[in-house]
Amino acid sequence: TKTDREIAEKLNERYGNSRVNTLTSYSIYRMRRKYDIPGPYKHFRKMGFLTSGELANHLGVDKITLRKLWKAGVLKAHRYNDRNELLYEIPNSDVLIKYQKKGISLSIMNKVIKNTREM
Repeated sequence: TKTDREIAEKLNERYGNSRVNTLTSYSIYRMRRKYDIPGPYKHFRKMGFLTSGELANHLGVDKITLRKLWKAGVLKAHRYNDRNELLYEIPNSDVLIKYQKKGISLSIMNKVIKNTREM
């Protein structure tokens, strides 16, 4: 699933030869609204992905820790808009155990693993 900006860039790359008819992320957004085409946020939510607030609450950590875990490759997340906001996949406790020694505080990882098992 692509953001509106990624869609606009791809279409401009493929079909856009003039600056006059260049598509923007806003024009893609307007088209989606006009024709009732759901964007990435709705697609990812239907797949069960969680916002940072929801996942942080479930795991018992703050949003900054979630971002660190994502950057370390422990959590999987997907951008859903052009502001780089993320929706997170629900982590599997077995995967978290595998990444326990990746430079993340052991107490934080133990807490996350414990809370993941309870989800």
